[in-house]
Amino acid sequence: MAANETDAGEQAEALEALLDVKIAHIFAVLFCSMAGITLPLYFKSKISPATTFLLRAFAAGVILGLAFCHMVPESSGIADMTEYGSLNGALILLGIAINLCTERLSIDMAQKQENRQKQGVDESDRISVTALTGSLASPQSMENVLATVDMPNPQQSEASENNSGEAPSKQLRESKDLISAHTVEVGVIVHTVIIGISVGTWSESRASLIVFTIAMAFHQFFEGVGLGTMLSAASHRISTLRTVLMVAAFTLSFPASICAGIGISYTSNQETNQLVSGVFESIACGLLIYIGTISFIAEDFFASEFVNTAENLPLRWRMKVALCGGMLAMAVIGIWG
Repeated sequence: MAANETDAGEQAEALEALLDVKIAHIFAVLFCSMAGITLPLYFKSKISPATTFLLRAFAAGVILGLAFCHMVPESSGIADMTEYGSLNGALILLGIAINLCTERLSIDMAQKQENRQKQGVDESDRISVTALTGSLASPQSMENVLATVDMPNPQQSEASENNSGEAPSKQLRESKDLISAHTVEVGVIVHTVIIGISVGTWSESRASLIVFTIAMAFHQFFEGVGLGTMLSAASHRISTLRTVLMVAAFTLSFPASICAGIGISYTSNQETNQLVSGVFESIACGLLIYIGTISFIAEDFFASEFVNTAENLPLRWRMKVALCGGMLAMAVIGIWG
């Protein structure tokens, strides 16, 4: 009993000795998170399309680097806690499947709503024409009506059809950007909450915690740039209130989880916490892998008409460099973290 009390006392002293560094960690990640996510939103009207694609390419590299250099290694330990050795990979695949089904379902619902609106407009036009023709009682009335009706210009009609075809495509793209932004934020928040709790319960050396604080400050800044870029792209389909709530959720999730970790540091069950953390970390990893490869790389590098024009060949090379730069930044931070 005395030995247990002595160990508990030493653990409490070690945790209290790191309390000032943990508080500094809270303010560091709070500032870097706020700066990273607000910069793309603040300069939205001043950023050219080419710059937006460069930021998205860099964000894709950050997201993939976060998933493979941070989350996969951190969650791989759950394979040793269960009889199923591939649990980590199975949960990552589950995260990818969840993201795919959610995004596809949301796009299908958006398309269904747009088709319903089109049918409503066509039906109202048909009813108007029927009422007009039914009210004509004589050839003279027909001439009077035709004299007051503006006949459509074929060129204007063709332009209107082209615009109506472009509008749903733009709306679908904005819907997908909004869905991707929400999904990325969920994955990032799950990841940062888990890391924040681990920081709050940190009991290792003071020097390693200081280095980890610097690494996580850069980490949060780059993640904020990626999420802010996605919110900026979906700004036409998201209200100001929702934008503020998403910014607040991303900015406050890490500091709040550190405070929670400090609070439970004396009562936590280490083995259970590692298992639960690994499960959520693996699912979040699958979410981010899907976003980085499909929502960013596939759409921007291959499906974007703006990027894939002959005159934008230098832009495509700069996007490749930005993508690799984001991956390299997270890989270097992974060495420290």
